[in-house]
Amino acid sequence: MKIEYLLFNLVVLAGPTAMSFERQIRFVRRWPLAIAAAAIVAVPYILWDHAVTGRHWDFNPAFTLIRLWDLPVGEWLFFLSVPFAMLFLWEVITFYRNGEQPRESLGLFRKIVIVLIGPGAFIFSFGLEYTGLVLIALGFSAFIDMNLHTEVFLQPRVFVYMAISILATTIFNMYLTGRPVVLYGEEYQLSFRIISIPVEDYFYGLAHLTLVATVYEALKGFVDKRRETRS
Repeated sequence: MKIEYLLFNLVVLAGPTAMSFERQIRFVRRWPLAIAAAAIVAVPYILWDHAVTGRHWDFNPAFTLIRLWDLPVGEWLFFLSVPFAMLFLWEVITFYRNGEQPRESLGLFRKIVIVLIGPGAFIFSFGLEYTGLVLIALGFSAFIDMNLHTEVFLQPRVFVYMAISILATTIFNMYLTGRPVVLYGEEYQLSFRIISIPVEDYFYGLAHLTLVATVYEALKGFVDKRRETRS
């Protein structure tokens, strides 16, 4: 069905939207910040998406609706639905690990992730463009976290968040690549797949979603400071 990719996004949104009104977490009060964070991060990712569509990957017309700027409607919604769902889970993790503070010992972990920018650029130069770009993107996610002082990569709960991101990539990308809704240019990647999922998709998901969490935490900090100032 041509509406399959659209339906995929609605399924992803359904659970977090319904659970947003739960009394303890009340994610509904964070909707504006979650949507803003998703939209901000969507800008560079949509530019990336547009630049490589038709080369690194493309979208099967059998499962997609009309395209806007070479991208199907479902792909535009992907950059809202998936971050929104994951930020809901970020808030759930935060609630159940309340009081957890950033650990300076995880600074080495963040530095190692930042260092991935170098190998990513090297790999990109040899033609494995998708492989190189996902490593660069993940490195920049950690770099931005460090410079915004959001310390997402220094919080132990980030590993729970990353584990869920990997699980979500396995579940949802298995559908997107298995149907297949998304088609890949094998020459731009390692051609190593986990079931039907290119290994690069896991790094893409981690880069995208950790950056979303970083921007979200930065916006929360900005809003909280404004409230303190007004008080």
